[in-house]
Amino acid sequence: LRVKNSAFPQVKIIQGGQELKAQVEKQDGKWAWYTVNVPIGKVDLKIHLKSNQTSWQGKASGWVIAHQLPAGQTLILKTKKKIKVRSLPPKPWLNGALSRSFKLDETELSLH
Repeated sequence: LRVKNSAFPQVKIIQGGQELKAQVEKQDGKWAWYTVNVPIGKVDLKIHLKSNQTSWQGKASGWVIAHQLPAGQTLILKTKKKIKVRSLPPKPWLNGALSRSFKLDETELSLH
């Protein structure tokens, strides 16, 4: 979800009538990731949004992300100068994992 200067709506993700517990990463008023694990194969998800505000607008996009965690080696690099750390959006995949992502779609949302 992406929104400008507004609180995010409440999000529920449902699979087969059961609410899934989502891992949430967000920066209020800017973006949020709601991540759930699903089994391999065809999966139907329903996403329910509820806003405590009189109206809400933003964008939502759906992604499929697959991970494979291979055995590997650790490599440590030391730099001569200190590296400035930038603020970045969340990384929705595991550290050290080979990942593939596929964007399903993106849409404008409006709740009233």
